[in-house]
Amino acid sequence: VTHVSMVKKKKSKYVSTLPPFEYRPPTVFEMGHRPSEYIKLRICNLSLTHLNFEWPAVPTEVTIGVIKDAIRKRHGGTALNLTLYKNNVSIESMLRDIDDGVKLKDLGVRGIVSGPAEDLPVVSIHYDFSAARPDDPIIAVETEAEQSKHNLNVKQYLRMQRAMGYT
Repeated sequence: VTHVSMVKKKKSKYVSTLPPFEYRPPTVFEMGHRPSEYIKLRICNLSLTHLNFEWPAVPTEVTIGVIKDAIRKRHGGTALNLTLYKNNVSIESMLRDIDDGVKLKDLGVRGIVSGPAEDLPVVSIHYDFSAARPDDPIIAVETEAEQSKHNLNVKQYLRMQRAMGYT
């Protein structure tokens, strides 16, 4: 019986004669894409201030339709005829004859790409409304804010504190 020992041959390492391959892919800016700009959006009712709300950081790609939907939801889903104003209430700032697909950036709104929320530019959309139907209950809402029934004067507060045994 013959015993054959196996000896491994070392493979020689291939060395390329080409220069090293260097490729830097284009940035999104070089490709023509701009990242979203962000703003703080305040949505304010002209007469019922308790319905005001704020979105702390939204892209300027938000459409007028999205804002209108949010306002309708804030009013309980009631169908409203809305009149919108950008930044202040005047005839010049009224957003009339604007399609729901128009973006805030199409209206000249500029934000910032990055940074803390407190540095975001503030944009206000003011709105007024009328109900789509004359029998809509939203019409019955008083336009002047009522005094809260939970506001106590100091005398009432102290009396309540004593009655509860806190003083």
